[in-house]
Amino acid sequence: MEASDAGSTPKGQATRHEILRVAAGVFASKGFDQTRMDDIIRAVGLTKGAIYFHFPSKVQLAQAVVDEQKSRWLRLAEEQILSLDSPAQQLRGLGDFMIKAVLSDASAWGIVHLANQLASVKGHHAGPSPLAAWVDLVSGILHRGRATGVFTFPGNPTDVATLIIAAFDGLKSVTNALDPADAEAFERRAELLLDLFDQQLITK
Repeated sequence: MEASDAGSTPKGQATRHEILRVAAGVFASKGFDQTRMDDIIRAVGLTKGAIYFHFPSKVQLAQAVVDEQKSRWLRLAEEQILSLDSPAQQLRGLGDFMIKAVLSDASAWGIVHLANQLASVKGHHAGPSPLAAWVDLVSGILHRGRATGVFTFPGNPTDVATLIIAAFDGLKSVTNALDPADAEAFERRAELLLDLFDQQLITK
């Protein structure tokens, strides 16, 4: 039986999902370069053969983690955010969603940095950064908000969306460097960042 066939069975899908879930946490805590397949094998609790059957290399496993986590978090965000009534509520709701995601699961935003590390691996085509999908999501909200008179801002929505996502990503990186164990510091600063964007974007 081919690996792809095994992965299509309920048991194979469950095993693959568990490997990805555990590997996401290991990569988030150790980083791509410092993580060995043996670290993931021990953390998952499966045999080496079982891991390599689904993922023949660390690069392939890390890329699968990025793809799965990106899809999962974007799906959750769209389900929770795009159902809100107005673009202003959607933008604030998305900001709150990202804060909660970072605080509840270290791998949520860690996939951004894992994807960046994969992009530097020689011969590996990593694909678009997870940040690109978040920029697209924010850009859509901003476009609808300006079209309905809820938002006012110079430039185009994609540029503004890029600034918002860059500010959030930068805040996460700087807080990790200055206060790595202080989750309250990140939450406080992120809430302030959202307030500043609200003041600048929402039409009074």
